[in-house]
Amino acid sequence: MPVAWVNNRLLEYPFVDLPEPPPADAIVVLSGAAEPPSAAFPYGVLLDSTARRTRYAAELGLRRGDLPILACGPHFSEAPEQLSVAAEMGLLLEGWGILADRIWLEQVGRSTAQQAQEAAPILRERGVRRILLVTDAFHMRRALGCFRKQGFEAFPAPSYFRAPPLPPRLVELIPSPGYVLHNEEALREWLALIQYKLRGAI
Repeated sequence: MPVAWVNNRLLEYPFVDLPEPPPADAIVVLSGAAEPPSAAFPYGVLLDSTARRTRYAAELGLRRGDLPILACGPHFSEAPEQLSVAAEMGLLLEGWGILADRIWLEQVGRSTAQQAQEAAPILRERGVRRILLVTDAFHMRRALGCFRKQGFEAFPAPSYFRAPPLPPRLVELIPSPGYVLHNEEALREWLALIQYKLRGAI
């Protein structure tokens, strides 16, 4: 846990004490993990990270009145005929009270950079310049960089923080698979930040 706290806190610290997000033209929510259709379950399943982000985007949308929400998530390569991740997110948004005509879909991008590139024309043709960007706090630096690279005023609206609160409980100091996974994902995020910077994606 101490290593997981440091790894994730360093990624998340700019977003921990954010004020209320400023006025914007639209909300953009990026997909996280999802399971493709299988023989056992012939439909896509949105996992925790995607469901959390979508729920927070819905909450922001309800608080912000008539702001549209752009959900970003590709079709499953294993089952391109099925609903895309973005379309599944759209169904969740409707279930949480967002009107269907306020939900836009970006269904192509398979990475953060690709989602920003594919979302850009959708937003521009609707006159959007300022966005509230919803994703996990540990992923926010890279996501903001990608959308700002596309020329948008992007403001962070983090949906989840991974660094556990301090002081820790004794049980949290015991090594666990959850903290191992958080360390792995934080390391991957640091490497992705370096790669995106070197190739000019952020």
